[in-house]
Amino acid sequence: MKSIKLERNFVNEKLISKYLKCIICEGVYNEPVRVKCGHTFCKICISQWINDHQNCPECRSNIKKKNFQTDRIAAGILGELDVYCSDKKYGCKWKGVLDRLEVHQQKCTAKIVAEQPNLQLSQNQDVDEENELAQQNNPSNENSKNNNLDKDDPYSDGNALSLKRKIDQSEEDLPKQQRKRHIQQQNK
Repeated sequence: MKSIKLERNFVNEKLISKYLKCIICEGVYNEPVRVKCGHTFCKICISQWINDHQNCPECRSNIKKKNFQTDRIAAGILGELDVYCSDKKYGCKWKGVLDRLEVHQQKCTAKIVAEQPNLQLSQNQDVDEENELAQQNNPSNENSKNNNLDKDDPYSDGNALSLKRKIDQSEEDLPKQQRKRHIQQQNK
């Protein structure tokens, strides 16, 4: 998949932790990389910094470009943050996690629709379908999971929750049962 430069428009940027922000540009990390001393920066920021300095901007220890490593933890956390489509200014109503922005952006037609108003209906349909799919696939949205259950299915709704509780309880009891069997085998 061809990588495209994405304009990131975070839903609540002011609420994003300072630990996810670069001290060089003071923005949310863009392609976070960790240097040898353990500090994290935007890849482009630290790359430009290293051209003029040979030390970490935070602790002043010596650093080299060859020692940069992608900060997968920071990248993973950032990937779960909510963003708006970069074409929101053109009327796109999509909102989802950063990890899904590139996929959406490749299909988004908001800019084209803004330039050709007769396409507005199809754009709204696309956005509604994408938002519906995003809500259904959002693991934090318990309501969407329960709404997808078949009303006539005896294992759906409350029964599914009851079944889930039983499974969870069984998983908790499993180590106890294994220990009990182990002790019984030792006593034989």
